[in-house]
Order: sequence, then structure tokens, then C-alpha cells
Amino acid sequence: MSSPCTIYPSPFKVYPSHFFSDITESHDGYLKAFCKAPEHTQAAVLNLFSVSLENEAALVKEARTAAKKLAKKAWAEGQTVDTLHRVLLVFALNSHCFGMAGSSSVAKSALMQFGARMNHSCDSNCEYTSDRVPGFGCHVAVRPIAKGELITANYLGDDALMSTLMRRYLLAEQKIFHCECPRCILPDLTRAAPCPGCHSIQPNQFQQDGFDALRSSTVHYAVPFDVSQDKWRHAP
Repeated sequence: MSSPCTIYPSPFKVYPSHFFSDITESHDGYLKAFCKAPEHTQAAVLNLFSVSLENEAALVKEARTAAKKLAKKAWAEGQTVDTLHRVLLVFALNSHCFGMAGSSSVAKSALMQFGARMNHSCDSNCEYTSDRVPGFGCHVAVRPIAKGELITANYLGDDALMSTLMRRYLLAEQKIFHCECPRCILPDLTRAAPCPGCHSIQPNQFQQDGFDALRSSTVHYAVPFDVSQDKWRHAP
């Protein structure tokens, strides 16, 4: 393709974004916005992906505790604990970063009907940004996408550079699924770098080509002896 292909989904709900450090306080704003929204917006939110309310994941249990507390608020009148619980999970599992909230520099998140339905891949063919077009989230193709190929997004951001073990851990904790994308089921290329604690390296030494982290525990290092000709010898 001559230029990047971009999808511009418009969010139907934008709200201040917080972490789960204090789930009750952090998600007060999420639920307030939901309760004040028109019925068609509420229905769209509830139609987004979630998991069973009986799931044993820590995130689900924390959301349940928060929903019970927030259901007692005056603005939550008429909403059941189960509905509030589900809304919290929808926000946690589907939201996208959406810039900053003006001069307050408070991070915002957004729910998008299309963007929330994109499957994850640790080697996705699209990347997401909210900085490209004001008021829109953008999914930009990072490589040619064949006709019929699934459009995928990367839920991890910079954490996608981590090992398969860590990526799967984060996705299980934050998104409640076990990743089986091609990158996760193939040999882990991030493991090709030897652990400096197990294989010490001295200044000006470099790892030689050919080290296979899956088949060898021996690492050979090299040092330059003729920089002008890019020649190397085994490190002592």
C-alpha cells in the first residue's frame, strides 16, 4: 500500500481513566457517566465484551466489591449490582487511551463500538493512537493486510516487547484471557538475549551470532580486535 490504511472510530463514551489501586473511588466516574447516559448508549456499553460475573479472576472480584459499594450511591438508583458490576468489567476490558483531559493532565479513556471488537495479537497488524485526528481514535495498519485477514490490535502497548511469559501474565491479569496468538505459540525471540546474571558480560564484549536460547545454555562472547575491518575474537 502506498500510504497507511487508517480506521477512525468515534467514541461513544469518554471518561477519566484511573488504575485499580482504589477501584471504588477510581470507577465512581465511570458508573456515573453510564447512569446518566441515554438508554441506547447504555445498551451499547452492555453489549461490549465482558466475562462471567462468576469468574474467579481478581479483577472480577474487585469489580464486584466496588459495584456493591457504588450501588448505594444516590446517582445509581435503579441500577442493580449485577449491571454496575458488568459495566465496570466492560470499561476495564474494552477501554482505549484517549489523550489527556485538558489542562488537568488527567488521562482519559474511551469506549468505541468498533475498536472494542478488534481481537488482540502480540504481533498485531494495526496500532492504535488517539493523537492522529482530534476527537477520534485511530487504528493504523502497520503492514499490508490481505483480503480476508483478521484485523488485530495490540492490547499491551509497549509491554508487547516483553517475553511470552510476561505478556501472557499481563493479558490474563488485565484482560482475563490466555493469549494464543502466533507470536505466543512460536519460539520466544525475546529469550534470545542471555540473562546477564547467569552469563556475565564485560565492557566492549558482544554476544556472538548463533546463540539459541531454546537449545543451549552456553553463551559465547566476542570482543573487537580490528574495528576498521569489523573483526572479532572470542572473549577470554
